[in-house]
Amino acid sequence: MLVLPAADGGVPERSELADTLRRLTAELAEPRPGSRTVVDRLTDVLFVHILRRWTADQGEHGASWVLGPA
Repeated sequence: MLVLPAADGGVPERSELADTLRRLTAELAEPRPGSRTVVDRLTDVLFVHILRRWTADQGEHGASWVLGPA
């Protein structure tokens, strides 16, 4: 489990993470043909954005298991 604390004000309004969440929410609210595929891919993209933010918050040495060997 990765936790992204909201203590720093949460997700900025125009961040890639926020944009992906908005698209995912819209796709789930109004399913159309292909929605399952779109939701699956947006979930993958969301995971990458979460990992990017989490590793940035961990600093240089805190996320080495995610980043791999230097």
